[in-house]
Amino acid sequence: MQLILFVLGFVFVTGGGAFLWDYIMVLSRYNIVSGKVVAYRKEARARSGGPRLLFYPVVEYVIEGEKRRLISNVANGWPIYNIGESVNVYYSKAYDDDRLKSAASLVMGLIFLIVGGYIFFLIWSIFEISLVFLSISLVIFLMVLGLLLYQLRRRNIRSVTEIKKVVKMYLLRLAREEDTIDEQLITDQELLLNVDLSVNQKRYRVGPFFLFLGVLTIIGSAYLAMEQWTDLQQSKRVEGRVIGYENREASQPLYYPVIVFSTEDDGSEYLFVGQKGNEEKIYAVNQKVPVRYNPDRPADAYLDEGFWNWMGPVVVGLLAMIFLAGGAYITRGWLKIKQFRRMGSQLQARP
Repeated sequence: MQLILFVLGFVFVTGGGAFLWDYIMVLSRYNIVSGKVVAYRKEARARSGGPRLLFYPVVEYVIEGEKRRLISNVANGWPIYNIGESVNVYYSKAYDDDRLKSAASLVMGLIFLIVGGYIFFLIWSIFEISLVFLSISLVIFLMVLGLLLYQLRRRNIRSVTEIKKVVKMYLLRLAREEDTIDEQLITDQELLLNVDLSVNQKRYRVGPFFLFLGVLTIIGSAYLAMEQWTDLQQSKRVEGRVIGYENREASQPLYYPVIVFSTEDDGSEYLFVGQKGNEEKIYAVNQKVPVRYNPDRPADAYLDEGFWNWMGPVVVGLLAMIFLAGGAYITRGWLKIKQFRRMGSQLQARP
């Protein structure tokens, strides 16, 4: 179980780091040139609830006297620009790469890092990190790295630029193979406004739902934080001692530490079982551990884990941010589609 979680955490953290590195590289090493949207590549893809339309902006720009054309590999469910609108293009001569401004890499990088970090937190808090585990993890990491380097040499890929080109071509090919039932290049703004986007308007259900979940999780995070704060203000912190373990059988044995402590007021001894079980005995018998207890009900005690006591509110708060960001983005798309359809209707109503 530890190794599975480690591999998942490693994949998410590595992926998040790669996304963020790409975003930082674009901001710091690419030049910004002015371009103009000249067309859209419209795709209709089959879905269980009906076809879905996707719009890829086509942009022309001039660099060092040479006219270039960029077909974005990032699509939206509505035309985010008008045909003829000026846009900024990020271009790198060193990497021979161009792209439109997008925060997708930043958002994906942060999400992947949050998930990966939480997985590593689970490993650290639930399992005992032994030398054997670290050795096996290092061996797996080196094997994966060696396999990756072998595949890169096999395909004669020797630089980050070549890796990015291969990934970009793969994503474009994957997007075109994904049940595309129709494809069209639209070069006229009036034709673009006549496109029926009603098939994409189911967003009006999804966006508010995610916003509602975000509000609920914010309320939940605030409630958990207030509960934790009240508990820290009212409870007392003393030193306890592990005297043994309680073995509870589930799908696999879990060991819960049995802890004894004395109250500050009268020195009375109380015993309780730790709130978290582990596959291994993470504390030695007679090891001293920090304990918090309620002075009015001393039997109501738990292990004091410092900063990690706040992990509940923190994790729920991060989920709230993800739900709110996703809901806002989807709702914005729905509003854009409504505006786009209204502009099309006004165009058709002209004499």
